[in-house]
Amino acid sequence: MFESESLVRGFGEPYPRVDMASLLKDHPFLGPLISQAPGAQSWFLASRTFDGPTGINSQLSNYFGDAVNAVADSKQSVTDALATCAQGVAQVLSQYKLTVK
Repeated sequence: MFESESLVRGFGEPYPRVDMASLLKDHPFLGPLISQAPGAQSWFLASRTFDGPTGINSQLSNYFGDAVNAVADSKQSVTDALATCAQGVAQVLSQYKLTVK
């Protein structure tokens, strides 16, 4: 399936099994992803969760979006925008009784 999809687009769907990772380790696009996969962790931020304005995803997304917009609009330095974002993220996580490790 990977090879067939690769004929139609840049590369196929990565193999889902861990024991097949070595087959893609030298691939120019997927190789770096595959090599980092063993240490990958998920987090609370995801697209299209539709969790409403008070949901964890919406609140976190707003803080990250505000930081990007503040820097893009030259309203804040990157350092200040990230500090504000970090405070907001910590506040949201504490609201849900979660901690950053």
